[in-house]
Amino acid sequence: MMSNNTCFAVARGASLAAFASLLAFVLTACCAEAPRRPITGIDTHIHIYDTSRPEGVPWPRDKSSVIFRPVLPQHFHEVTAGTRVSHTVIVEASDRVEDNQWLLDLTEGDDAFIAIVGNIEPFSPDFAEQLERYSRDPRFVGLRFRRNPPRSDYLIEPALSALKLMAKKGLTLDCLAGQINVEHAERIAAAVPDLKIVLNHLAGYSADGKPVDAEFIAKLKRAAEHPNMYCKVSGIFQQSRQRPNSPTTVDHYRPIFDALYEAFGEDRLFYGSNWPVTDLGGSYADQLRVIEDYFKAKGDDVLEKVMWKNAVRFYGLDKARR
Repeated sequence: MMSNNTCFAVARGASLAAFASLLAFVLTACCAEAPRRPITGIDTHIHIYDTSRPEGVPWPRDKSSVIFRPVLPQHFHEVTAGTRVSHTVIVEASDRVEDNQWLLDLTEGDDAFIAIVGNIEPFSPDFAEQLERYSRDPRFVGLRFRRNPPRSDYLIEPALSALKLMAKKGLTLDCLAGQINVEHAERIAAAVPDLKIVLNHLAGYSADGKPVDAEFIAKLKRAAEHPNMYCKVSGIFQQSRQRPNSPTTVDHYRPIFDALYEAFGEDRLFYGSNWPVTDLGGSYADQLRVIEDYFKAKGDDVLEKVMWKNAVRFYGLDKARR
């Protein structure tokens, strides 16, 4: 910033108009926001938590697990260093509603953390109030439900009204297979056609390297008939069911990748890691390479869509970055 004496000296030797122009330039340079980094890849599925918090964490529960440790923004920057991944969407792994705010506060000011998929109990009497509270932050882009019994029917009240309210607000629904399987997600897509829905982790299919079951392929295709249905190419190590050394070849995952691509096409698939759960099966870089190599073979345009462009459209991330 220029000192007052410098400003007066400039004013004495220049016209008022010239000084005004110079002052405007200085103020713009001083006050302008730092430029946002360009998007080169978006990991749409990571978890952030801190096991050292006094109140602990609802997940993970196994204290002997390699993932029971503080998993914080700086750690994500470390594992993605040198990769194409520049931004991420956090998926809330806690069922405590206030942890939504904890995540928003923790990642404030770090533009790599572009959005948060939160958790609010859809059967809660204060659902609408809580949704209004958190959705005021443009980084809060959707919800993934966690507390209800697996495969519960979300098309009963008040959950159905909760889903419709989400759609009205332009929010999204992430579906964890153990919570909302493909059939339930397909019914939600039909009942709330304005709600954008994404199936997590290869739609819940076990990536065993064998041809995909014909019945499952039929379920995928029925779900994909709804234009509001998407799928994440995520959690591949977890879905391989092989730990600690998950397969790291494209060919092992090719059957399920092919099935998803045939059902959803190049415009409704996008990348997610499920880090740090990835650490149970292998390295972040290895799971990313498997997914990149598969889609790279389909051309650069397809790779760009899967690695970030489709996610921007699905989650409305252009608004989250404003």
